[in-house]
Amino acid sequence: MSSNKSKMVTFIAGKKSLLNDTAAVATACEDIENSSARFPDKLHRILTDEKWNHIITFTGDGRSWKVLNKELLETEILPIYFRTRKYISFTRNVVSWGFKREGKAHYYHEVSQSQLYLVYNLGSCK
Repeated sequence: MSSNKSKMVTFIAGKKSLLNDTAAVATACEDIENSSARFPDKLHRILTDEKWNHIITFTGDGRSWKVLNKELLETEILPIYFRTRKYISFTRNVVSWGFKREGKAHYYHEVSQSQLYLVYNLGSCK
């Protein structure tokens, strides 16, 4: 681990050193990376991570995705990837990045699942 990343991990961990705890260091580093990523990149990471499929997942056509459990999204996913824990703030971001609502907690974008990363380059529609 680089010296700067080590300092950042120590800073995040506070006075309690995590340098001997590999899992905790990995989590802290992931949190650093998540905090600097833009919304579409974070959303793509969430949607492609199988551990979240019971909460939020792509639909069968691969062109849309759906939130299956709003409460778990707020408690398990949002605190890890975003500054907010509120579903309404999450959906506001979804719409501002050009996603269209297709139904209740069901969204799509003009790009396909495999091209979702392109939304990152389009920028927010705010």
